[in-house]
Amino acid sequence: MTSFRSYSFRCLCFTIFNTIILLSSGGFITYAHHSLIANDRKGTLIGLFFTVVLAIVFTYSNILNILKLALLFLIQYLVQHFLLNRSSWWARVNWNNFIYTQFIRISNYHLTSGHHVGLELSILY
Repeated sequence: MTSFRSYSFRCLCFTIFNTIILLSSGGFITYAHHSLIANDRKGTLIGLFFTVVLAIVFTYSNILNILKLALLFLIQYLVQHFLLNRSSWWARVNWNNFIYTQFIRISNYHLTSGHHVGLELSILY
């Protein structure tokens, strides 16, 4: 059985990992936006690609954390946890879909430096 100290250290590492992923994702999406404004299509695609990859890693790591919690806590707590946090889960999935859609649109030359409101709105979401 794991001790509380060992478990709390792993929780801290998981939190730091999530923070690094979110900050990196924010940096890449900012790079993609500035590249789009500067008419640098390649930079925009690279920035959005890495943002999508980091979003998938972030979502996957949270899924693994929830599955690990399923082994540590009772079923009643998990039911309450999923019911209370359902909106944040769907918000994360929707954000991944919005950014991926903008990646596809830029790949198909639908967005330009003057016409990219969809990208800006998905960043704000």
